[in-house]
Amino acid sequence: MTPHDRAVKKQLLLMKGEVLRVKLRPELDALRRHPLGLAGEGLKSLTAGSKLGSMVATLGGAVS
Repeated sequence: MTPHDRAVKKQLLLMKGEVLRVKLRPELDALRRHPLGLAGEGLKSLTAGSKLGSMVATLGGAVS
């Protein structure tokens, strides 16, 4: 790998990191504002249609 190739690869990795930071910033802000709301959304997606999901929903209903 030539020094030019390494430099290009480094730039691409830096750009990828910046894109991920920009993409995750709104999600982190939402998590900071409503931490349990996002957890509930994850639970809803887990419970959509699977047998494991229905068991988790039942247990969640029994606990609350």
